[in-house]
Amino acid sequence: MPRLVLFVLLTLLIGIGVVSAQSESATCPEIVETALEAVDTLCANLGRNTACYGNVQLNATAQMGVEEFNFSELGDIVNVSDIDTMELSPLDEDEGVWGLAVLSLQADIPDSLPGQNVTFVLFGDVTIENVASDEETPMQAFYLRTGVSDAACEEAPESGLLIQTPDGVEEVTFNVNGVDVQIGSTVLFQADEEMTITTVEGTAILDFGDEIYPAIAGTQLRLPLNEQGLPTGRPGLPESYDERRVNPLPLHHLPRGITHSSPMPSRDLERLHGRLQDGQPPCGVDGLPACEDLPSILRDAPHLPPDRWGMEFIAGENCIATDTDRPSIREERENLPPCPPTERPPRPDSQRWWCIVLPRPGDPPLSPDEDRPVCPDDEPPPLPAGNDDSPLPINPPPDGQRPPDGNPPRPPRGR
Repeated sequence: MPRLVLFVLLTLLIGIGVVSAQSESATCPEIVETALEAVDTLCANLGRNTACYGNVQLNATAQMGVEEFNFSELGDIVNVSDIDTMELSPLDEDEGVWGLAVLSLQADIPDSLPGQNVTFVLFGDVTIENVASDEETPMQAFYLRTGVSDAACEEAPESGLLIQTPDGVEEVTFNVNGVDVQIGSTVLFQADEEMTITTVEGTAILDFGDEIYPAIAGTQLRLPLNEQGLPTGRPGLPESYDERRVNPLPLHHLPRGITHSSPMPSRDLERLHGRLQDGQPPCGVDGLPACEDLPSILRDAPHLPPDRWGMEFIAGENCIATDTDRPSIREERENLPPCPPTERPPRPDSQRWWCIVLPRPGDPPLSPDEDRPVCPDDEPPPLPAGNDDSPLPINPPPDGQRPPDGNPPRPPRGR
């Protein structure tokens, strides 16, 4: 009998050693698959405004005054209101770690819908700071920082925050790095020197007071940030996202398992740019969604001047940008003086593709072969002096091609 007991113990020890060796030598795809499967089990059926420790390695700090805070092991669940910050680790194949956390949040969903919650999935090199005020629900305002272009293998997503709204809720609002964002969809947020908002399905809208900047499915917006994570300008025009960045996202592990939208083709993107720069809603024409499928704020959007896209403003180390309703929540940042605005916004990268806006003082003159008509609602300043014949960065359509919305066709070149 003693020999039998010894044999069993040795077998168990050998087995544990094999499992440990396998864990240490796990490949990047295996780490991703194992971690996501564990999250499905450990973090299922989260209650409202709770957070789940999904996978190692994750360090969290509690709010001041919170005495009991156990959030250090797989499967630990805490109230989001108790969290001050969370720092997750990037995927490290040698160490066999990849930080994962799942949050279930109320946002501004009414109390009358207790079963409807917004899902946050944080993965990789992510730091999130909870700055929600007493008037807001937990984590409704936060600062985000993520790694960029750090996917450890083809099967692993780049570090980021994936947000999904529930069925039956048209949109929810968060304040991310000082900017109000309305989400009615599945959206990926990444933030380093700039914040990238990638709309996987549905719509995301950045709200700068009385101006809105939409990212519909298949597109992304980029918002420049300073070292404090605050915006230093408005976003540029929407771009098609890189499908290679979206394919590895854990979309099938969300409450609403989805298939991501395809990146917007260049022809549809040009049509989208034209409508946005004309102050028209991003819908209702070929290649764009039906207007009834978009939030009402986009269907009734006010005219947005073309030069507001990509307009810069200052958010320095010792001042706060004046072009955001609420650039910061934290007291030490609120006490900073407002920054002065820039004297003149830069010229946008593109103009309406069927007409030309005349240069302003300081802009390069038009190319000698530019023959498009002047945009009808433009009141151009006088042409500047100079001999710079470099063309404006515009890619005109083929001769005679009719632009969208019944605008007059571009005249053929006669020179």
